[in-house]
Amino acid sequence: MKRQRLPAKGARQLGVAAVEFAVLLPLLIVLITAPLFFGRVLWHYTVAQKAAHDGARYLATVSEAELRTAALAPAAVAVARDIVAAELADLNPGPTPPNISVLCDTSLCGGVVLPTNVRVGVQIEMSGPFAYAGDGWPIMVEVQMRYMGTK
Repeated sequence: MKRQRLPAKGARQLGVAAVEFAVLLPLLIVLITAPLFFGRVLWHYTVAQKAAHDGARYLATVSEAELRTAALAPAAVAVARDIVAAELADLNPGPTPPNISVLCDTSLCGGVVLPTNVRVGVQIEMSGPFAYAGDGWPIMVEVQMRYMGTK
Protein backbone atom coordinates (compact mmCIF):
# COMPACT_ATOMS: atom_id res chain seq x y z
CA MET A 1 0.00 0.00 0.00
CA LYS A 2 1.36 3.28 -1.10
CA ARG A 3 1.29 6.17 1.20
CA GLN A 4 -0.22 9.38 -0.14
CA ARG A 5 1.83 12.45 0.26
CA LEU A 6 0.18 15.56 1.62
CA PRO A 7 0.67 18.67 -0.45
CA ALA A 8 3.08 21.27 0.79
CA LYS A 9 1.75 23.71 3.37
CA GLY A 10 1.39 26.61 0.85
CA ALA A 11 -0.43 24.45 -1.69
CA ARG A 12 -3.34 23.75 0.70
CA GLN A 13 -4.23 27.49 0.86
CA LEU A 14 -4.67 28.11 -2.87
CA GLY A 15 -8.43 28.89 -3.06
CA VAL A 16 -8.92 30.63 0.28
CA ALA A 17 -8.43 34.19 -1.00
CA ALA A 18 -10.95 33.70 -3.81
CA VAL A 19 -13.54 32.31 -1.38
CA GLU A 20 -13.02 35.19 1.06
CA PHE A 21 -13.35 37.70 -1.78
CA ALA A 22 -16.59 36.08 -2.98
CA VAL A 23 -18.03 36.22 0.53
CA LEU A 24 -17.04 39.86 1.14
CA LEU A 25 -17.86 41.26 -2.33
CA PRO A 26 -21.60 41.94 -1.67
CA LEU A 27 -20.73 43.78 1.55
CA LEU A 28 -18.09 45.86 -0.24
CA ILE A 29 -20.55 46.78 -2.99
CA VAL A 30 -23.10 47.96 -0.40
CA LEU A 31 -20.45 49.91 1.49
CA ILE A 32 -19.47 51.72 -1.72
CA THR A 33 -22.89 52.36 -3.27
CA ALA A 34 -24.81 53.46 -0.14
CA PRO A 35 -22.70 56.61 0.49
CA LEU A 36 -22.82 57.48 -3.20
CA PHE A 37 -26.61 57.19 -3.27
CA PHE A 38 -27.17 59.21 -0.09
CA GLY A 39 -24.65 61.79 -1.32
CA ARG A 40 -26.77 62.17 -4.45
CA VAL A 41 -29.93 62.58 -2.34
CA LEU A 42 -28.24 65.27 -0.22
CA TRP A 43 -26.99 67.02 -3.37
CA HIS A 44 -30.54 67.16 -4.79
CA TYR A 45 -31.84 68.47 -1.46
CA THR A 46 -29.14 71.14 -1.26
CA VAL A 47 -29.79 72.36 -4.80
CA ALA A 48 -33.56 72.48 -4.15
CA GLN A 49 -33.01 74.36 -0.89
CA LYS A 50 -30.73 76.93 -2.53
CA ALA A 51 -33.20 77.41 -5.39
CA ALA A 52 -36.08 77.98 -2.96
CA HIS A 53 -33.94 80.36 -0.91
CA ASP A 54 -32.99 82.41 -3.98
CA GLY A 55 -36.63 82.62 -5.10
CA ALA A 56 -37.76 83.69 -1.63
CA ARG A 57 -34.93 86.22 -1.36
CA TYR A 58 -35.98 87.81 -4.66
CA LEU A 59 -39.63 87.97 -3.65
CA ALA A 60 -38.76 89.37 -0.22
CA THR A 61 -37.00 92.33 -1.84
CA VAL A 62 -39.60 93.24 -4.48
CA SER A 63 -40.83 96.81 -4.04
CA GLU A 64 -44.00 97.53 -2.10
CA ALA A 65 -45.53 99.29 -5.08
CA GLU A 66 -45.04 96.20 -7.22
CA LEU A 67 -46.59 93.79 -4.72
CA ARG A 68 -49.55 96.09 -3.99
CA THR A 69 -50.47 96.40 -7.65
CA ALA A 70 -52.74 93.56 -8.77
CA ALA A 71 -51.32 93.64 -12.29
CA LEU A 72 -47.64 93.55 -11.21
CA ALA A 73 -47.73 91.05 -8.32
CA PRO A 74 -48.24 87.98 -10.55
CA ALA A 75 -45.24 89.06 -12.63
CA ALA A 76 -43.05 89.17 -9.50
CA VAL A 77 -44.28 85.70 -8.54
CA ALA A 78 -43.51 84.46 -12.07
CA VAL A 79 -39.95 85.82 -11.84
CA ALA A 80 -39.47 84.04 -8.48
CA ARG A 81 -40.75 80.80 -10.05
CA ASP A 82 -38.43 81.25 -13.03
CA ILE A 83 -35.45 81.73 -10.70
CA VAL A 84 -36.28 78.48 -8.91
CA ALA A 85 -36.95 76.57 -12.14
CA ALA A 86 -33.69 77.77 -13.70
CA GLU A 87 -31.68 76.54 -10.73
CA LEU A 88 -33.49 73.20 -10.69
CA ALA A 89 -32.94 72.65 -14.42
CA ASP A 90 -29.43 71.29 -13.78
CA LEU A 91 -30.75 68.52 -11.54
CA ASN A 92 -32.76 66.61 -14.12
CA PRO A 93 -34.78 65.13 -11.24
CA GLY A 94 -36.89 62.77 -13.33
CA PRO A 95 -39.96 62.57 -15.52
CA THR A 96 -42.14 64.52 -13.07
CA PRO A 97 -41.61 68.29 -13.31
CA PRO A 98 -40.81 70.08 -10.06
CA ASN A 99 -43.71 71.52 -8.10
CA ILE A 100 -42.93 75.15 -7.15
CA SER A 101 -45.27 77.05 -4.84
CA VAL A 102 -44.92 80.76 -4.08
CA LEU A 103 -47.02 82.26 -1.27
CA CYS A 104 -47.33 85.61 0.46
CA ASP A 105 -48.14 84.86 4.10
CA THR A 106 -50.53 81.91 3.67
CA SER A 107 -52.20 82.81 0.38
CA LEU A 108 -51.26 83.60 -3.18
CA CYS A 109 -49.58 86.93 -3.84
CA GLY A 110 -52.53 88.88 -5.19
CA GLY A 111 -51.43 92.48 -4.94
CA VAL A 112 -54.04 93.63 -2.41
CA VAL A 113 -52.36 93.32 0.98
CA LEU A 114 -48.65 93.70 1.63
CA PRO A 115 -47.32 90.40 3.06
CA THR A 116 -45.42 89.94 6.29
CA ASN A 117 -43.66 86.79 5.06
CA VAL A 118 -42.99 85.22 1.70
CA ARG A 119 -42.72 81.48 1.28
CA VAL A 120 -41.31 79.38 -1.57
CA GLY A 121 -41.77 75.62 -1.60
CA VAL A 122 -40.16 73.10 -3.93
CA GLN A 123 -41.11 69.47 -4.35
CA ILE A 124 -39.13 67.19 -6.67
CA GLU A 125 -38.76 63.46 -7.15
CA MET A 126 -35.27 62.10 -7.53
CA SER A 127 -35.34 59.14 -9.88
CA GLY A 128 -32.64 56.54 -10.04
CA PRO A 129 -31.84 52.88 -9.66
CA PHE A 130 -33.11 52.77 -6.07
CA ALA A 131 -36.38 54.59 -6.73
CA TYR A 132 -38.80 54.87 -3.83
CA ALA A 133 -41.92 52.82 -4.68
CA GLY A 134 -40.98 52.95 -8.36
CA ASP A 135 -41.62 56.70 -8.71
CA GLY A 136 -38.56 58.32 -7.17
CA TRP A 137 -37.41 59.71 -3.85
CA PRO A 138 -39.55 62.71 -2.84
CA ILE A 139 -37.56 65.76 -1.81
CA MET A 140 -39.51 68.66 -0.29
CA VAL A 141 -38.09 72.04 0.71
CA GLU A 142 -39.81 75.15 2.03
CA VAL A 143 -38.14 78.49 2.72
CA GLN A 144 -39.88 81.35 4.52
CA MET A 145 -38.46 84.87 4.70
CA ARG A 146 -39.68 88.10 6.19
CA TYR A 147 -40.82 90.57 3.56
CA MET A 148 -38.45 93.55 3.48
CA GLY A 149 -39.70 95.35 0.37
CA THR A 150 -38.29 98.67 -0.71
CA LYS A 151 -40.35 101.80 -1.17
